[in-house]
Amino acid sequence: MSANRLTGDALLTFIRQNPDGDRDALALDAGYYLMRNGKPSVQRTEFLQALTEAHGTPVGRTVPPKGKKGKDPCYKIKVSPKGIAPIGPSYTSQIGVEPGQYVMVTIEDGGIYLEPANRNENEQNSEVPSGAV
Repeated sequence: MSANRLTGDALLTFIRQNPDGDRDALALDAGYYLMRNGKPSVQRTEFLQALTEAHGTPVGRTVPPKGKKGKDPCYKIKVSPKGIAPIGPSYTSQIGVEPGQYVMVTIEDGGIYLEPANRNENEQNSEVPSGAV
């Protein structure tokens, strides 16, 4: 973790002074990164959390629900020989996805990000794009 992360008014002033900066560059320059294998890794969640708190609208931390069946999330998944990485309910429930719903998959900075797809997109994009298999 970077020792000098901008927070509060200092973070808002920094964002206003750099209106053309992209999100990851702003997060890096504001100190929201970890060094991994000698390279900075952007900490997007922490950056966006600090930004919402600076605006006076904290959204709270993501906490897995208690009392559910199944394993606690370990944030480490083994990929099968067929290349499948199963995502269990302890993860999908944290982003509000129910069985049968679609998720949007984004590959960015060497990571895979999942977010719920809205209902209209699900109906319009129900076919798998060519080359996606």
